[in-house]
Amino acid sequence: MRKSLLAIVIVGSFSGIATAQDAYWVDSSGQMVRNSSGECWRTISWTEAKAIPECEGGKYAKPVPKAVEAPKPVVAEAPVPVVVAPVVAPEPIVEKQAISLNAKTMFATGKSELTDTSALDELIVDMKRKNVSDLKEVRIEGYTDQTGKPATNNRLSQQRADSVKAYLVKNGIDADKITATGKGSANPVVEMSACKGKRGGALSACLAPNRRIEVSIDGIMTVIK
Repeated sequence: MRKSLLAIVIVGSFSGIATAQDAYWVDSSGQMVRNSSGECWRTISWTEAKAIPECEGGKYAKPVPKAVEAPKPVVAEAPVPVVVAPVVAPEPIVEKQAISLNAKTMFATGKSELTDTSALDELIVDMKRKNVSDLKEVRIEGYTDQTGKPATNNRLSQQRADSVKAYLVKNGIDADKITATGKGSANPVVEMSACKGKRGGALSACLAPNRRIEVSIDGIMTVIK
């Protein structure tokens, strides 16, 4: 308290009557009261937060906030054009297809009822996949081996060809485009001379390639991959 009174007396010696204004003493004219060294006289209310550059210089200068740069405008990139390849319709092609099916896997010995249709199922799927747009003809030919009576072989081969036709029709192939013919033991794949000396099961196995169903497809097909 004595120090504060002393300060007032000293300040008074400089400017007559001095009054406290917040953190610094000012004289009656409102000017800062300074000592012989030109320093401002602080009041007991002075704090660093109240320091002013006029009296303190840069010692307690408040940091100048950095200017915030305005965000740069976002320039939208031009969309990349999408090139769509033209849809090219598949070209129709004339196709003829001939396949030979093993009768042994499709029929029991001496029988005409289908026992295994897997080969025919694959054929039907293939025909539908290729989208037969102008089916001209499906020829089915049944064959037997050279053993047995010719009349019996002819009848069995015809019955087997008819069974295959009926299965194709049942699965959506136009009946009017299908012909089924029994060829008996004609057009052998293996001649009897190639099986000379064989008997029973050995002979039957040797002539097995002759027991077959041949399917020939003639038409314009649009191939769909």
